[in-house]
Amino acid sequence: MKKLLDVLAMIAAAFVLLAAGAAQAQQPAPSTPPGVPANPAPHPAPEQPLPYSHKTHVGLGLACRVCHTNPAPGQQMTFPTTSTCMNCHAAVVVDRPAIKKLAEYAKSKQSIPWVRVYKVLPGVTWTHRKHLQAGVQCETCHGAVGDLEAMSETTAVTAMASCVSCHQARGVSAACAVCHAWPAASLVHAQTPLRVISFPGGANLPLWVAEDTGLFAREHLAVKVSPTPNSIVLVQSLARDEEDIAMAAFDNVVAYQEGQGEEKLSITPDFFAFMGFSQGTVRLVVSPDVKGYDDLRGKTLAVDAVATGYSLVLQKMLQLGGLKEGDYRLESVGATGTRAQALMENKFAGTILTTPLEIAPESRGYRRLTNAVDVLGPYQTIVGMSRRSWANDNRDALVRFIRASTEAIDWLFDPKNRVQAVQIYRKHLPNVPDDAAQVHVNALLGEREGFTRGGALDLEGMLTVLRIRSELGVPRKTLTDPERYIDERYLKVARGR
Repeated sequence: MKKLLDVLAMIAAAFVLLAAGAAQAQQPAPSTPPGVPANPAPHPAPEQPLPYSHKTHVGLGLACRVCHTNPAPGQQMTFPTTSTCMNCHAAVVVDRPAIKKLAEYAKSKQSIPWVRVYKVLPGVTWTHRKHLQAGVQCETCHGAVGDLEAMSETTAVTAMASCVSCHQARGVSAACAVCHAWPAASLVHAQTPLRVISFPGGANLPLWVAEDTGLFAREHLAVKVSPTPNSIVLVQSLARDEEDIAMAAFDNVVAYQEGQGEEKLSITPDFFAFMGFSQGTVRLVVSPDVKGYDDLRGKTLAVDAVATGYSLVLQKMLQLGGLKEGDYRLESVGATGTRAQALMENKFAGTILTTPLEIAPESRGYRRLTNAVDVLGPYQTIVGMSRRSWANDNRDALVRFIRASTEAIDWLFDPKNRVQAVQIYRKHLPNVPDDAAQVHVNALLGEREGFTRGGALDLEGMLTVLRIRSELGVPRKTLTDPERYIDERYLKVARGR
């Protein structure tokens, strides 16, 4: 009786998924080209985290698109989400060991680490989306998947001969440049190398998205992102022409232009901000025993650099909290991740942290004393920073970088991309658990604080930076005009305005 109920439940669940699939946009009418030939040598099925039978599921009538979607930019098909599997298996054959393991993935909000069977080879430009739009059926390239108990590479779809013969059969161009960037497709825009330096951590997510979804490649950019241990190395690398672009606090642009930086540069700086990357997200996080500002008297707090960046934000917060210079000590420690770790090792009573690096300490009992925007108002945090001389000589490359970066941020704010965004986040930060990664990504996409849509620079946020630097920067200067430190012409071209 129980087996009969399980079968009935599975059939009912299959009808639910079929209905969902039918509601999706219909694919173009199928065509009937010759199928891709079978692999000449056997390709054993890779070991998967869970046993999965396409034969069983296809036999129930499930269409490929029910479980496999094709998000932008369309190169690969995604694996089914854990929640999709649980639509059926919350009630079907729940006592089987594999389904119990599936339920554990769902409970911990982890993605199932499926092993991809078919992989696009290096040097090949290929997309599922164009082939789906042309009416190519899944079975044309992947064979009789519905007959497989374990998915394996049964066809020779990744062989160039298969691609060429299929294109020829359809009357589609099989020229080299269709699938390979060299030589014809690269003559107009060669892969322009760009050197970018930034602080390590999740705030680099738009750069990872632009790389992993092909936005940089589409702009013919070869972007190398290097981590910096602190703001001094970042600024010096930019000044010495060792890096082209820096992702840095707007305060660093102002500080070094005004001769108020932590270190004196060997050149006359011509730094400027060309786009906004994030706003707000600055938090004062303290030890569990610190209940208020008075508890910080006589204590040491960690900063990146005493004279620049968020150190001035910290000093202003402490001042508003009733502490004056001499009531506490600041120590230069370096990048945000380093400070977060030092705080959790109880080496300091507090520090300034930026989202999402405050999440781990707070989960361990460290306290957020305040947010910068709550006491200081709007605050411009990360900007795209470069040298005016370099930008003038590399205008086209900078415009393409801005276009890809802003489109990556726009992509992140689209709810339908959230699952893939978390996957990209975890790919680059594999030590972050899946559930924590979702929290991190959500925190970076707030309406009030987080990444800046369209690369906009926040005027009020920049004025807050200037106001604090006018008061606390050394030597003292009255700074009131953000236009001295920005040039939005490149952004306007990139955004088509």
